[in-house]
Amino acid sequence: MALEGHEGNAPEENERKTREYLESFKQFDNYFVETKVFRHVKELLQTEGIAIMTGFPGCGKTNTAVHLMLDKTYESWTKHMIHTWKDMSFLKSDKNTLVLIDNIFDGYMYSQELERWWDVFYNIFYESIQKSEKGFVSISGGKIRLLITAKENIIETACAYMSKPSPIFKSSCIVNMRNMELTNPEKDEIFERQMKYAEEVKDIKPPVEDMNKNSKFREDIRQSNGPIGYPLCAHLFACNENYRPMGSNFFSNPITYLQTEISHEISNDSSQRTKTLFLILFLNELKNRSTNRDEHVGLVEDECKKFMKNFLDDDLQQLQPLNFSKLIDIAIHYMGTLLSGIEKSNIYRFKHNTIYEAVGDYLLREYFEYIVKVFPLDILETREFSMCEETQCDALVSRFISEVNKGNVSKVFACKALKCHTYAERFCRYLSEQTKSFLTAFLATTDLPSGFPLPPTFWISKHGLSILTILLFEMMKEKDIDINLHTYFSVFGELCAKEENLLKMSKEQICENMKNTKDIVLNYEMHDGNSILHLVVQSELSDIQSVNRVKRFIKDANQRKKHINIHKENDNGEFPISTAAKHDKHSRILTCLALIHDRIENLQETDNNGFSPIHHAVSTLTTNKSINALELEVMVRSAIFMVYSVDPDLPNNKNQKALDLCKDSPYEHVRELLYCKMTDQHEMSNLIQARISRIKIEYEIKNNLHITNPRKMIRKELMQAIRNSISILCDKDLTKQL
Repeated sequence: MALEGHEGNAPEENERKTREYLESFKQFDNYFVETKVFRHVKELLQTEGIAIMTGFPGCGKTNTAVHLMLDKTYESWTKHMIHTWKDMSFLKSDKNTLVLIDNIFDGYMYSQELERWWDVFYNIFYESIQKSEKGFVSISGGKIRLLITAKENIIETACAYMSKPSPIFKSSCIVNMRNMELTNPEKDEIFERQMKYAEEVKDIKPPVEDMNKNSKFREDIRQSNGPIGYPLCAHLFACNENYRPMGSNFFSNPITYLQTEISHEISNDSSQRTKTLFLILFLNELKNRSTNRDEHVGLVEDECKKFMKNFLDDDLQQLQPLNFSKLIDIAIHYMGTLLSGIEKSNIYRFKHNTIYEAVGDYLLREYFEYIVKVFPLDILETREFSMCEETQCDALVSRFISEVNKGNVSKVFACKALKCHTYAERFCRYLSEQTKSFLTAFLATTDLPSGFPLPPTFWISKHGLSILTILLFEMMKEKDIDINLHTYFSVFGELCAKEENLLKMSKEQICENMKNTKDIVLNYEMHDGNSILHLVVQSELSDIQSVNRVKRFIKDANQRKKHINIHKENDNGEFPISTAAKHDKHSRILTCLALIHDRIENLQETDNNGFSPIHHAVSTLTTNKSINALELEVMVRSAIFMVYSVDPDLPNNKNQKALDLCKDSPYEHVRELLYCKMTDQHEMSNLIQARISRIKIEYEIKNNLHITNPRKMIRKELMQAIRNSISILCDKDLTKQL
C-alpha cells in the first residue's frame, strides 16, 4: 500500500503496544458474555472482512471489539490498534492482519483528515479486503480485516459530509447496538459475571443479600433505561460497594452516582495523590482528543511535573495542592474499576469515557473560572452549565468571545451551553457593549481549523443555535450593521445542517469568493425538492424575521442575470405558500402576504393530495383542546387566502373541503369563518375581532409595521383586524395558550 506514513520500527512498536493493550484486558475479558450482538459482529468480520459497531456510551462496543481481537480464530494473526490514517501504513497485504480502530472519526468532522481516511480506506479495501469468489483474497494474496467502533451517528455524518460512498461503510457491515438490545437472559449473565469479577479479581465481597436471587431488583435493572449502557452500569455497580445501597436506582441514573464517587475518592485522599493522578490522566486524554493521537504520560514524578507545566504554561498555582509522588500506587489501586492500562509499561487511562467526563465535571465544579480560562475548549463543548452563577456565566462567555477572535469559530458554536437562552443572551449582551468596529471584525472572523472560510453567522446556524441566531440578528439591526450577506451565511448554515455534503461540495465556490454563498443559497434544492423559501417558512424564525428573509431572497433572485425561480414546488407538489400555510409553531401571516404579493396568480393550485393553501392552514388544527393563538392564526390565514380567491369549498383528493378537516375539532370560530362568502370581508373582520376580544392579554398595536397588501385587495376593516392579530401573534408560540 502506497501511503504516507511512518518510518523505522513504528509498525513493530505499534504491534508491541497492541499486544500489551490486549494482554492488559485478558483478565477482565475472561468475564465477557458472548451475546447475540457479539456473534453477529464476529460473523460479519468473517464473511465481509469488516465489522463496524456504533452505539451510545457504555453499550459494550470496545469490550466486544477487544474480545474479538482475543478470539482464538485470530490467535495467529498480526494485530494493530490504529489511531490515525497514517497508521494504516503499518498494514501489509502479505500477512493475516486484524485491525481495531476504536472511536473512529471523533473530532475529524470538517477536517482534511477525514478525506485522507476516505482515500486510505478505498485503497485498502480494493487491495486487501475485497472478496473474491473463494473468499478473502486480495490481488496480492493478503488478508486484512477491519474492526471499527464509533459513537452513534458519527459514521452517517461522515458519509453524508464526504458525499461519496465508501466500500468500507456499507450498511450491511454496520451494527447499531441500540437496535440490537440485550435479551433479559443476557443481561442476567452480564450482571452475574461482573459480580463474580468484582469478588474474584477486585476482592469485593458480595452483599449480604444475594442480589442474584432478588427477583424485583433483577427485573428493575433489566428494565432500566439510563444514559449509559447496561454492560458499563453492571461493571460500575459490581466494582464499587458504595453503589450497592442505591440498588436499581443506580442503573437509571449512573452518571450522578459516578460524579459523586469521583468527588468522594478525591476528597477522602488527604495526600492529594488521587486528585493529581486524575488531573494528569484527564489532561493527557484531553490532549489526545485535541491532537487525534494516543500518547501517554508515564507516572514518574519528574515526567508528570514536566507534562503539567508544559500543558498549563507553568500556571499550576490555582490547582494546588498537588502531590506527584507514588502515583503508580494510586493507579494500581483503581485498575479494573475506574482505570484500565498496562502496568508493566506504566500506561494508564480512564476505563471509559463516562469516567473521563465525570472527572471533568469535578474539575469544573472545583476550579470553574480557572478551567474555563486556561483549559482547551474541548472540555467545555459537551457541557450545558445550567447551574452557573453570574460571574461564572460571564467567564464562560468571555472565553467564547476570545476563542472566536482566535479563529476557533466552529468549536465555540459547537458548545452546548450556547443553546441555552441565558448564555445566548449574555453572549449578545457582551457583543452589544462593544464598538461597532469590534463587532464588524468579530462577525467577519472565519474558522481556521476546518479550512472553510466562513464567519460566526454560518457556524451558529450550522450547529442549530436558533436562539442565538435570533438575538444576534436583532443586535446587528440595532447596531446598524449590514445583515445582507450575514443572512445568507446564516441560511447556508441551516442548509448544511440538513445536508452535510453541501458544505464540502460548496468549498471551492466559497474559497473563491464568500459572496458566492448567495448563489448557493438561492439555487438550493433539497433532496425532497424543497427550495430555500420552503426552508425559511418552516424554520424557527419569528414571522417578522421570516418575511424579511423571504422578501430579500425574492428580490435578489429577481435581480440575478439569470432569473432564479424560487417559487417552485417540492416533491409533494407544495409551493412555499402552502408550506407557510401549514406551519404550526410560529405566526406566518406577514410571510403569507409577501409570498402572495410575488406570486398572486395560481394560488388555487393544489399539491399532490389536492390540498389548497386553506386545506393546509386548517390541517394544523389537530389538537383536541382549543388553542386560542393557533385558532386566531388559522382564521387570519384562511381569510387572506379567501380574499385572494382560494375557494374553501374546493375538495381535495379525498373529496374533503377545508371545513371537513376541522368539523370534529373544538375550533368553532374557524368553522364560522369558512362559512363566509369569499367576498364578505366585513363578516371576516368581525369574526376575527370577536376572537381577539376573547383573548385576555394586553398587547400594543404595531401601527408602524409595514404589512403587504397585494394589489390593495384587502379592505381597511379587514386589514385592521389582520394588524391587530399580527400585533398579538408575531412573537408568540402557536402551540401554547395565550
